[in-house]
Amino acid sequence: MALSIMMFLFVYNELTYDNFHEHKKSIYLMELQSDDVDEGTSISAVHTAGYGPALLKEIPEVEEMVRFSYPRPGFLRFEDKNYEVKKVMYADSSVFNIFTFPLINGNPKTVLKEPFTVVLSESTANKIFGKANPVGKFVRYNNESNLLITGVVQDPPENSQLKFNALISFTTLYEMPNIYLGVDGGHNYFTYIKLHKDASIKSLNDRLPPFMEEKINYKYREYGSVLSLVFEPLQKIHLFSEVSGDLPNSGDLEQIYTLSSIAFFILLIAYINFINLSTARSIKRAKEVGVRKVVGATKSKLILQFLGESFILSFISLLLALIIIEIIQPVFNSLVYSNLSLYDQSNVKIFLGLVIIANITGLAAGSFPAFYISGFKPVTILKGDFYSYKGKPQLRKVLVFIQFFITAVLIVSTITFFVQLSFLNNKELGFDKENVVLVDLTSETAMRKAKVLKNELQNLPNVQHVAASTNCLGSGLTMNGYRPEGLKNPIMIHVIDVDYDYLDLMGLEIIKGRNFSKDFGTDQTAFIINETLAKQLNWENPIGKYIHRSGKHKVIGVVKDFHFAPLHTEIKPLLITVNPWEYYYMLSVKIRPGNDMETINSIESVWKKLFPDEPFEYAFLDKSIEKNYSGVFQRGKTFIYFSIIAIILAGLGLFGQAVFNTEQRTKEIGIRKVFGAEVHKILRILSVDVIKIVLIANVLALPVAWYINNNWLQLFAYHIGFPWYTFLFTIIFSLALAILTVSYQAYKAAVKNPVEALRFE
Repeated sequence: MALSIMMFLFVYNELTYDNFHEHKKSIYLMELQSDDVDEGTSISAVHTAGYGPALLKEIPEVEEMVRFSYPRPGFLRFEDKNYEVKKVMYADSSVFNIFTFPLINGNPKTVLKEPFTVVLSESTANKIFGKANPVGKFVRYNNESNLLITGVVQDPPENSQLKFNALISFTTLYEMPNIYLGVDGGHNYFTYIKLHKDASIKSLNDRLPPFMEEKINYKYREYGSVLSLVFEPLQKIHLFSEVSGDLPNSGDLEQIYTLSSIAFFILLIAYINFINLSTARSIKRAKEVGVRKVVGATKSKLILQFLGESFILSFISLLLALIIIEIIQPVFNSLVYSNLSLYDQSNVKIFLGLVIIANITGLAAGSFPAFYISGFKPVTILKGDFYSYKGKPQLRKVLVFIQFFITAVLIVSTITFFVQLSFLNNKELGFDKENVVLVDLTSETAMRKAKVLKNELQNLPNVQHVAASTNCLGSGLTMNGYRPEGLKNPIMIHVIDVDYDYLDLMGLEIIKGRNFSKDFGTDQTAFIINETLAKQLNWENPIGKYIHRSGKHKVIGVVKDFHFAPLHTEIKPLLITVNPWEYYYMLSVKIRPGNDMETINSIESVWKKLFPDEPFEYAFLDKSIEKNYSGVFQRGKTFIYFSIIAIILAGLGLFGQAVFNTEQRTKEIGIRKVFGAEVHKILRILSVDVIKIVLIANVLALPVAWYINNNWLQLFAYHIGFPWYTFLFTIIFSLALAILTVSYQAYKAAVKNPVEALRFE
């Protein structure tokens, strides 16, 4: 019950995301859909910044709109001390009119109205200023700009799609150079709208085609592409959105199904254990029932008595479960990456639900035993014919079958999870991820001095190579529109900007043409493409071909395909340039193996010498890549742990039943021994029924397990073949569990002195 409650708490939290917002039914996420003649249909939550203001101005159904930048880490400096802030977002001043994020200090209508103003979350304000009110004070953001603190907001709840540590006014972006915030600007923002009270999404949608034609499609249409806006209700975004992967803090519907199923299976196995053991031990209560009936107890009163006992047991279990939850909930939270607390004020409904669960548990688990035991005939019992009431063996066999059917599915799933996770962790990515340190160039000052920093780091004794890039490999790259030679319309292609040393540092293999070289001045505008892009364009010899975007770019090389994005997706078209839009955003430092921390300290010393007022941020590339699969790994570990618990519960139930079965057949065993039966024959007699049930359960469960796990594997673009050997292992394990469990009790009964057995009862 404790385990199931924790999983149901997690599921409830996921299903109630964003329910706390007052205007939740009127809030919609704006998505941009592209229908292209060559590329087909795609949809994204990330788009340009110009649509929101235009909608607010020209579409009467829209009451409010708010734009956000994607959350990024940064640092705030106050009184010569730097404070790391993990989630910094730019947001319009309307954020507090649309969303219910209560302000502790500040006016919600004005806090983010002016440029270079910032609202801090409560936890961030406490970290920097303690209990003092920070409103009116200045902090320096990323050593670039001074921000006036105009408000403090309560930390977003656990079940909020939007999570932030600091919100900077969106108007600040209008004061910065080289940032394009029009309809055809950069795709770096996401937008929410709030409809007027009497407006409908249908009337809004009816106005969109002419709106989009006027704003953007008159240009795109001639290239065979049409853009349209799609609006998704706030409460659907977390779990049911097609674009949830574009947004931070997205949920996983598959995880909900998985954890709900395991919670249900654990309770079901516990119910089966209770019913099995209750009916098996009914012989112990036969005389009690007979006496009660003789003195006038009706069947209905007996049913109420036995149901009452079941309810009492259920509520005692609930109280113990609540104690267990308090002890092990931190471990569970670490497994599912959450910060849930059952004893939170917002969980009043859950406690009401727990009372209902306890009642259902008592009723579900106690009904059959209550009706069965209350049906004993007093005359037969008081004559001493107890053995007419040995329980319902056929029912118990069916229940054992259900338990081991579930157990077989869980065993196969557990092994498949483990093997697939191991595959993800060990698959070759096509580049060298080991011993590479990523150094973030957080501020514009650091970006401008990237070349100086690179030269300084290159002189360190434990540093082999240093290279600059706009992103790191393995986590996914940005996309832009390009028009390759031979195509009329632009296509979207992933891109990374690197320096001349990057491909060598990462061990990327050029299979046609050559690498970038400083000896060729034209390489500054040249491209290297991957195999996938060459195949998509049907370029057998890509060298010398041109790709158009703000001019002609010559292809000088083809790099062997590598996994620049997580293994959930197939390798997509990619081009590589040595010409970033503004700056490189990080350095990759290849270090010699061993003495890692000593080398990191040396790198930090160089950083502090060049940027004494900026924090040093670094990560190992292999660990950064592992984070892409953290959700899968955590879900897999959770599934494995709780599956093992369910399997143990099934084994315990079988063990308990074996105790009662052998106890009920004690006289039979004694008589068989008197007539010369050997121990191994008695073992076979007592074990054969259970072994048959377990074997049949496994045979019927394996096709179901194959269907479930094969579908799960298809979610990964790169995955193992279905591990058929799991079937053999599952059958062997299940039979071994059943044989050991039953045989232990059978052996104890078989070696007992037959005189003791014949005196039994």
